[in-house]
Amino acid sequence: MTVLIACAEPHAARLWAEACAREGLGTRIAGGTDEAIAVLRDLELGAAVIALDARGGVDALTVATLVAYRQPGVPVVLMIGPGIQPDGSLQALLPNVRAYLSYATRPGDLAALVMHSADRPDHVPARPRQPLHPPACALH
Repeated sequence: MTVLIACAEPHAARLWAEACAREGLGTRIAGGTDEAIAVLRDLELGAAVIALDARGGVDALTVATLVAYRQPGVPVVLMIGPGIQPDGSLQALLPNVRAYLSYATRPGDLAALVMHSADRPDHVPARPRQPLHPPACALH
């Protein structure tokens, strides 16, 4: 299984990749949005780890959206950098976001979560959203 690690901070990306490799996962590091998009075109992913921080470098929303579009069901873990306060709104927009983790999370814990998320039975294309109201014919 290959994990996309999209992070403009080389030290963090390397730590996360090494932790995933210790768990037997293949990794591809993308230091920017364009690199991440190229990886999405070339590889079938098992999971994606995307940095979300105020410094930029990787447009996390774009990459996570493309993961959901090109490879539905692939779990995404967002790594939250300094200055970001996640409120859960991205999970409403992107059904494949499985977790928000701080940059301070131990790399081994990140790798364990990636493996857990990728092995879940719901690692299949997302189900269509249910309508807010049942169709009129269902009321009988």
